[in-house]
Amino acid sequence: MNCYDMTDADWQIFRAFAEKNFVASHPIDRIFIEYWFRRADGSWSVQLAQRDDGSIAAVNMMVEAPGRLCGVKTPLMWMSTAIAAKDAQSTGIGGQLLFNAHRTLPLACCTCANEKTLPINETLGLDYPGLMMRRFVCLITPECLQIVKEESRNRVKHILKPLMPPDNTDLQRVWTNIVPEGYEELWEEFSEHLSCLVDRNREYMNRRYIDVPYQNYHLLAIRDRAGRLHGLSIIRFHSTPYGECARIVDFMAWSGSETDVWRHTLHACLEKKALYADFIIMGTGQDLSLLKAGFTLATDQNGLEDVPNLLSPIDYRRWSYTFHISGTLPRKLDGWRVNDKVWFTKGDGDRDWPTNYDLNRLGPFNGKT
Repeated sequence: MNCYDMTDADWQIFRAFAEKNFVASHPIDRIFIEYWFRRADGSWSVQLAQRDDGSIAAVNMMVEAPGRLCGVKTPLMWMSTAIAAKDAQSTGIGGQLLFNAHRTLPLACCTCANEKTLPINETLGLDYPGLMMRRFVCLITPECLQIVKEESRNRVKHILKPLMPPDNTDLQRVWTNIVPEGYEELWEEFSEHLSCLVDRNREYMNRRYIDVPYQNYHLLAIRDRAGRLHGLSIIRFHSTPYGECARIVDFMAWSGSETDVWRHTLHACLEKKALYADFIIMGTGQDLSLLKAGFTLATDQNGLEDVPNLLSPIDYRRWSYTFHISGTLPRKLDGWRVNDKVWFTKGDGDRDWPTNYDLNRLGPFNGKT
């Protein structure tokens, strides 16, 4: 088979493969595919394995982001959609595409591996002891219990408490539809101690949260009365039959202001009548501030894993929460295996994109209102 990077000329054979082999929830809308699977230079971040007859046997699709590892800036590729046609699965071609990516890219990351990709990621990825995706949840209103899986409601209701007010009364919150003034200074201060992350420069933030098709993100800026930007939260409000749910997909704050920025974020969600808010994170640097603000780490024991993570439509299946890192750069550098210096959120990679359910619900155009 011929393995190569997809070009514009391959769109029709790619689409034919996708229509036959993608899961029903995965969009193949061209606007969606163009946005998520083109690199910054305009080329496709899709690898194809083509048979001699011209048909596609397997694809490996990756989401590019500006990465930073131990101070070195490099493209970061999130492994996203790797699929082999049914009649090619016994050939190992899908694994070969993943092997090529893991061994040749400067920096690659994988999350939420399934039973097929987990052995590959464990074999090709580097060990990162104790690091995994974790979900923090804050129950905001008593009505949130309606959306919890029935057998866990009694455990979950004991976690429900009134929101705590911010300690710093000088801070104010305001919604904005642009990356706010003062952002660069805020991000530089927040990220200066981090060693493994997506480099959230203004260009990236605009593309990821302002220009993204089929998704509406709300940017909440927290400023003091002098106008200094203390924090920024990015939230997607998801409508369900039970009410709104707040998915906090990104966050940053000045050192010392973190807990107050989190509390302002939760009160803003309450004002939007959200049932609950959640935040998915890789890295431990915000753990204490999240707990102080009123979040609880979701576990099987406390029942919060039965607050649905999948909402398009509501589904109580669990993510695997796995995380793997690979590439040529991590093999050369030391010092990146420090959990409180890692910063990846749900907004990174492909963990917060629309499904076909969303596209059908939103209709044509790009989902913006």
